[in-house]
Amino acid sequence: MMNVFGIDLGTTYSCVATCDKKGHVEMLTFEREKNPTIPSVVAFQDDGTPFVGQKAKNGLMINAEKSIDAVKREMNSEYCEKELKINGFLRKLSPIEPSSCILRHLYYNANKTLKNTYNESETKKVVVTVPAAFNDSQREKTKLAAELAGMEVLGLLQEPTAAAIAYNIKPEETILVFDLGGGTLDVSVVKYEKERNNTYTVLGTPAGDVHLGGKDWDEALVLHALRKANVDPDKIDKHGRYWALLMHEAENRKIELTDNLETQFSITLPEVTQIVPIRRSEFETITASLVRRAVKIVEKAIYNANNAKIDRFVLVGGSSRMPMIIKTLEKEFLNKISNHRLLKDWISLEDPDYAIAKGAAKYAGLLGNKNKNDINVNDKTTRSYGFKAMRQSKEIVINMIYSDDDCVVDNRAFTLTTRRDNQEKMDIVIVENDSIEDEISFDSFNPLIQKSLRLPHNIPKGTEVDFIVSRDKNGIVHVEAGCGKNILSFEAKEVAENYIIKQVKETIQKMINKEK
Repeated sequence: MMNVFGIDLGTTYSCVATCDKKGHVEMLTFEREKNPTIPSVVAFQDDGTPFVGQKAKNGLMINAEKSIDAVKREMNSEYCEKELKINGFLRKLSPIEPSSCILRHLYYNANKTLKNTYNESETKKVVVTVPAAFNDSQREKTKLAAELAGMEVLGLLQEPTAAAIAYNIKPEETILVFDLGGGTLDVSVVKYEKERNNTYTVLGTPAGDVHLGGKDWDEALVLHALRKANVDPDKIDKHGRYWALLMHEAENRKIELTDNLETQFSITLPEVTQIVPIRRSEFETITASLVRRAVKIVEKAIYNANNAKIDRFVLVGGSSRMPMIIKTLEKEFLNKISNHRLLKDWISLEDPDYAIAKGAAKYAGLLGNKNKNDINVNDKTTRSYGFKAMRQSKEIVINMIYSDDDCVVDNRAFTLTTRRDNQEKMDIVIVENDSIEDEISFDSFNPLIQKSLRLPHNIPKGTEVDFIVSRDKNGIVHVEAGCGKNILSFEAKEVAENYIIKQVKETIQKMINKEK
């Protein structure tokens, strides 16, 4: 019986679920952690061997210079901001490297659990979830991290869509998925269309913020506690162990305030040891601006869905447990719910810690096992893609794929022309943006990638160069450009440098050696 995995690669915690050929989905608990979720933290031994999970999180608070967390937030950067001391030298890591370490830990231990507990054979087939707000580069880096960890990536799945798949949604019902995790917020409006081959359709462009999550509430709580204790936060190294201790304390006190009206915040610094009382009402006041940001994202998602009739709000992600979130959503959006007066459960927390992994596993079962009762996913991405061109001596972007398109876009053709006689090449500049206009000014955008197509010899000005553009199920854009017999095909992505890939491979090999 072939199993497949669904992996929720989270900012603060990660987990994995499995799905067998019969479509049975189950969370996997690892022997060491005794919990399906593991902290998304990577620490390094003196020789550069990484370790992951609770042990690494403990290391973050003891030896912060060798530990790193929240790398998901930095997936759009070439390097993580924090430098780590590895093999006696300070080194900046590509976010691909710690992400690959976390994925390797999940993958290895999941297979170990399958073998020891269920006597099942090893599998490499996985679906990895990503925030709906991730762009092309972030998606590609996540996929590459999984591949370098030794997995066969069946697909990338947006986190809110995964939650919708896991949720017991009724036929023709439309739900709004509010996914507030440790580092990101995603909101999607999803309709289950049973009559359309069991299709989960995302209505409109999802809305999200890859820098809004539980960690921001934690940081606000830390700053508030320090102010009450008359401690200057600017004097604390935010990459050091004392800040890590404060953030850990804030996370625990935030959880406590979910069920209690007051808590005690313990501050432990070299020159300060103090207990600070924190009331839930204080916490809600100091984080009101974060809640307003979340409300605006929900409003945007509903607007993008053409104000579709919504039957229920489904909340996932550990940070959605905060009472202020549920209270505010009810206050702001109750009138958006059809027949809300007849529904006692129009807003609900649905398996907030595991829903995304379970939905990913179910989808992996579809892709990898061809399970009966197949489902279909009709996702949307949050980005448009266009090509730089000249129009009346002005640089513009001609969009060919739009943010409100379905995720999968079949071949779309267009044509550009050469600007002079005997032109030897055409520079192809791909621009990622959030506009749904056909043409926009180039000034406001940085190119995603640039390629050069060699042109035939001695061609006149105005020679046509043909383009075909598509986007696959993972949200990766593919481009083919041709002029005569000269053809150029490529993916519109930021490719990691070879030396970065080499470093990641070396790090993963150390993990493999430790596994043996």
